[in-house]
Amino acid sequence: MKKITLPLALLSFLSACTPLTREEQLALFHSRCIDYGYTQGTQEFDKCLARQENRHHQRSLRTRVNREDNLSFLERETLRQQEIKIKEKQQNSGL
Repeated sequence: MKKITLPLALLSFLSACTPLTREEQLALFHSRCIDYGYTQGTQEFDKCLARQENRHHQRSLRTRVNREDNLSFLERETLRQQEIKIKEKQQNSGL
């Protein structure tokens, strides 16, 4: 029995580490906005979804930069440009 339990525990742990699909991410953002008290279909709800997605993108970029200290100059510059675009998008949308 112990031989089966350990692989099952490891498998469940590894499955928890897999990245979320786009649909799962959107469902999570949707759920968060509802939990925050926004009503679906309103402008405020749409802004909340946009903020959630922007935060997710920013965290992803920061995590990638922090993990990969050995990036080439061009790779670091590309990531920096992506962060700038996200910030500009936020400023333009009033988030």
